[in-house]
Amino acid sequence: LKGASESLAKLRCLRLPSLQGKRFLDVGCNEGFFCGYAEFDGASEVIGIDRSSAAVARAQARFPSCQFLAQSWDQLPEGKFDLILLASALHYASDQEALIHQLMDALTEEGTLVLELGLAPTGKNEWVAVRRSIDERLFPTRAKLAAVLDPYAWKIIGHSVQQAGDPLARYVVHVRRRKPFVFLMLATSASGKTMLRRRLFGRAKLPSVS
Repeated sequence: LKGASESLAKLRCLRLPSLQGKRFLDVGCNEGFFCGYAEFDGASEVIGIDRSSAAVARAQARFPSCQFLAQSWDQLPEGKFDLILLASALHYASDQEALIHQLMDALTEEGTLVLELGLAPTGKNEWVAVRRSIDERLFPTRAKLAAVLDPYAWKIIGHSVQQAGDPLARYVVHVRRRKPFVFLMLATSASGKTMLRRRLFGRAKLPSVS
């Protein structure tokens, strides 16, 4: 069907971590395909939200043991989630940056936000208005995405499924909270530890202890 989502192919591209025993939220869940997968993969609780009451009704009928809510993402379900999915929906937000921060705040300390989104191909740090077949929406460039995600640890996992009519290439991004790291260098005296420390950590002005 025209406009139908290639959900199974997209699922492979998302590279979701194991959901065994995890609390899962799909924001903009449509008819609940990824919620059904989360349940199949052993999630302890699965919630999907979507503005379309018709889509939520179909999702609930297909996956009765999952919870579906017909509501906007302005009000998220209570509690923290181990994994939050936002697929092909960020461009619908009136404030995309605020939505990303809101979703990150709803994660557990070890949680992951999985984004699937189009990226505008300019090299500037900007939102780009892109004409689609049904409307015009703002999409971030890679530089803008990097600026928005600067407070977090994030990685572009790869391309998502390219569907007919897509004006931009789609990407999958995994986002987590930053964690502190300690690098321990063990070697005999005069083996180059100090030089290595200066080259690796000097420019970043990271603290070091001898």
